[in-house]
Amino acid sequence: MRSSFSNYGAALDIMAPGENIVQETFDPTNGREGYYSFSGTSMASPHAAAVAALLVAHAGANAAKIRDAILKTAHNPAGAGKWSKTLGYGEIDADQALLHY
Repeated sequence: MRSSFSNYGAALDIMAPGENIVQETFDPTNGREGYYSFSGTSMASPHAAAVAALLVAHAGANAAKIRDAILKTAHNPAGAGKWSKTLGYGEIDADQALLHY
């Protein structure tokens, strides 16, 4: 599901989770370490980068193969391989991208 703060349009290829992502970090308001929930595109970007890194580590994939695996295996309510300006090809799926190889 696309977050309300996410970008969309012709340049959108893939979506990644970006709401209420729990991470171990420090609370900027009090400096205490712990687990905190954050939302934003900065939370989604590491998901996509991690899937690409998994594909490189697993199969030594090049950029074109990584892109192909990610786009072909994305969860899309409209159907696999379909693109829209609001969802791109859908939400990234690490398990399916790895199985695609």
